[in-house]
Amino acid sequence: MENIKLVVADWSKVSISYETRERNENKSQEKGFEIGYSICGCCGKPIENPENAKALHLIEGGKYFTEYEDEINTCDGADMGWWKVGPTCYKKFKKNGYEIELVNKD
Repeated sequence: MENIKLVVADWSKVSISYETRERNENKSQEKGFEIGYSICGCCGKPIENPENAKALHLIEGGKYFTEYEDEINTCDGADMGWWKVGPTCYKKFKKNGYEIELVNKD
């Protein structure tokens, strides 16, 4: 086990309500955009240039976004993978980020 320091932003500070995100995702899919590639994982809106989009790492079972690259294993289901995000949501992440320390069990 090791302690790791990383910059995170709370899910609630970056994303929108689940219902609104789902509604946006459905509209985006109807327009031909793909979940996981060209739809923002935070707001569900289309990403104009997905090949240039930033990605954020969702950890702690969906509690935090981070740019920390390694897998983070603090509890079962903690690491939820990488989510592509649009520029507006990425700016929210940068604006709301703060440093924490977690114990990585790996």
